[in-house]
Amino acid sequence: MSYFDSDKDQIAACDTSYDVSQGIVLKKRVHAGNLDSGAHDPIGQQVESLLDGFAHHGLKDTEAQSLMSRFDTKYLVHTSRLNELLQSLKQDYSVLSIDNKQLMRYENEYLDTENFSFYNDHHNKRLNRTKVRCRRYVDSDTSFIEIKAKNNKGRTVKNRKQLNGSDELAQIAPEMLQQYLPGKYPACQLESVAKITYRRISLQSDSHNERVSIDLCLAATRQDNSRSFEMHDLAIVELKQTRANRESPLFHTLRNMGMYSSPFSKYCISCALLYAELLRTNRFKMLLARLQSRIKFNNTGV
Repeated sequence: MSYFDSDKDQIAACDTSYDVSQGIVLKKRVHAGNLDSGAHDPIGQQVESLLDGFAHHGLKDTEAQSLMSRFDTKYLVHTSRLNELLQSLKQDYSVLSIDNKQLMRYENEYLDTENFSFYNDHHNKRLNRTKVRCRRYVDSDTSFIEIKAKNNKGRTVKNRKQLNGSDELAQIAPEMLQQYLPGKYPACQLESVAKITYRRISLQSDSHNERVSIDLCLAATRQDNSRSFEMHDLAIVELKQTRANRESPLFHTLRNMGMYSSPFSKYCISCALLYAELLRTNRFKMLLARLQSRIKFNNTGV
């Protein structure tokens, strides 16, 4: 059973051709944060052409179904099957559209303690764990600091605060930790660890009270800029529900495509690749091996 549901011959063939009627392969490697809103955007045009026929919703609709407390299920899907997936979902979901764009740019700056407490909690399978990040929605030019906590029941609870230009992350992040997780990280000093960028399709189903994110063009950079990577030809699909429900249209579609859920943390996988000399990575060894052919490091020191 493959994470990607695609054998090597199929992947090799897809890497050298593109047919929007059959699927999409992102041949032009573009860092998610490098495209200005007015710039020529071939990847955006390719992906958005696959969204023809979807009903649209706006930011107000997304805010009304924020799902700040939810259950998450993730899947890894080769981009050659993106068209097949989207065509199966258009009757049940609408797509977020801002200024006639449906492929949005995200920039996340992740913070951790000096000894990578948040990463290690996840790696060591601690049931109650936390992530801290500053998220910038590039297309709407808004930023939030977010505290994501996953409890021992598998529920993710997210709290966030909008930032303005004068806010200091180093001050606000510890204050929020004490507010939402009092006593768990006393006198915690946080520092920026990694910047992670990607492009996102956001789908929503009001009838099933769930959201779906599809992330493409994942790229990450170590905070000191000494190491960075891009992930090719892979979509990270995430189902977000108020309660775990296998009657989801996405769940049935992916099952019919032969796809099964796969745990995947953008932060942890990025740290495992960017800080391999400092961190234990045993828990992610199998996944990292499967990702190896899709990772391109951008510096000669790796």
